[in-house]
Amino acid sequence: MIRVENVSKSFTSPRGVTPVIAGVSFDLETGKSLALMGRSGSGKTTLLYLVGGLERPDTGSIICLDRPVHTLTGRALSRFLRAHVGFLFQFGNLLSCLTVAENVAFPLRLNNVGPAECARRVGELLERIGLAGAAKALPRELSGGETQRVAFARSIAHRPQILLADEPTASLDSATARNLMDLMFRVGREEGRTTLTATHDPEVTALADRALRLEDGRIVD
Repeated sequence: MIRVENVSKSFTSPRGVTPVIAGVSFDLETGKSLALMGRSGSGKTTLLYLVGGLERPDTGSIICLDRPVHTLTGRALSRFLRAHVGFLFQFGNLLSCLTVAENVAFPLRLNNVGPAECARRVGELLERIGLAGAAKALPRELSGGETQRVAFARSIAHRPQILLADEPTASLDSATARNLMDLMFRVGREEGRTTLTATHDPEVTALADRALRLEDGRIVD
């Protein structure tokens, strides 16, 4: 369960204070998926980062898996994210010096998973995303769609209970984007994962269990 209650967030710059999220509340049941829709600047990415503990709210509370994420700091936050949360970003953010297999294995290594189990999980995921033959490839050898598939595999390698995806299809053509989202939501349902996706793509919304639209930092539907 993810519970967001009356959350607000502003950023301060030399131009003054800019409100980004204004009194947002919603619940997302365990194992369900939610798409946060909105134009650029609507606040959806900031809200995603607040849920993931990458930003801290000015007001309100954020409860994930019964933990108050908005109060966690330092090692407590790192341990929680490492064990329970996966992140999928717009451009993959693969580590350029690591192979495909090493990138997927990275969160497993952080969680001290043994070599045998690590190899088994990486092999399983590469097979599932259709890149079993690319295990030794470097990120620069991949297409955009392949990069995002590897990034997705990495984001769920440690079997997180929550997946936070920020515009995961923004840099992909429509067919590649549809395939990636089909895979993401299908695997999420199979593994009982709670998925929160920030997107402007209506096809992503159609695949999610629910959708909320943000405008100027507020939920409008």
